[in-house]
Amino acid sequence: MKANERRLTKIETSLTPTQAIVLWLEEAHQFDSFPAYASWLKDQPDSAYPLHRLPHQVEQATLDALRGQPRERVDFAVRRQVRDVIFLFKLDFVLNVAVHEEQLPQSLSRLLLIDKLDVVRSRLDAQAGGRGSRNRREEAQQQGEVWRSLAGVFYGRYRSLARALLACQQRYFAGVDLLFPESRRELADMAEQWEFLEQLYNGTVAQGLGGPVELERMTSAAQEPPGRDVAYFVDLAKAETLQLLGETDAAADLVAPYL
Repeated sequence: MKANERRLTKIETSLTPTQAIVLWLEEAHQFDSFPAYASWLKDQPDSAYPLHRLPHQVEQATLDALRGQPRERVDFAVRRQVRDVIFLFKLDFVLNVAVHEEQLPQSLSRLLLIDKLDVVRSRLDAQAGGRGSRNRREEAQQQGEVWRSLAGVFYGRYRSLARALLACQQRYFAGVDLLFPESRRELADMAEQWEFLEQLYNGTVAQGLGGPVELERMTSAAQEPPGRDVAYFVDLAKAETLQLLGETDAAADLVAPYL
């Protein structure tokens, strides 16, 4: 075996769970998405599969680090490290899936808000033209309140997901981007569309409704939906880890509060 191959083998078999998952992310993100990566894996040997490779890496690292220690201590440490690296893989998976699945709700909410904004604009235009001035203005104000309320709720969905992603990235992945390129583009598209909606409101109806809005400021924590925060995604990843390790009762207990 060449010297550089021996060095790579040593590095890959002496990693902590976080180091192992970061190394895996760098390689996996060469593919555009999780499905593309999974498709590539179909033609690879079992040793290439992350749920085979990652546990093996941290198990070997733990055995090497604790060589000569009591068997009970070694076994406990191996189980913990293997569990931790599986959890990190599962957390990365559920977060990428969450971003992808949020695309449709975000698109539908965007269409609804644009439609509502057209209604508000038509009421303001009618009022400006002197056609039922007082009633039109009242209708515009009411529709404007509906728009702001809906925008707060829908933006809350996006904000809670974005915040959970950032928190998990910092807390569990050493700040390394945990999203596949496709998921990262999808999240960026959500952010751009919310910026567009905010600008559309402020550029078309804000003057007639009391002034511009800032979605980040007007959206309260109460408008962020339950089961979308860090705790939810962490518990889901933990439950999938426990289920994989055969601890089905403990897995069920973790997800029960969200059902």
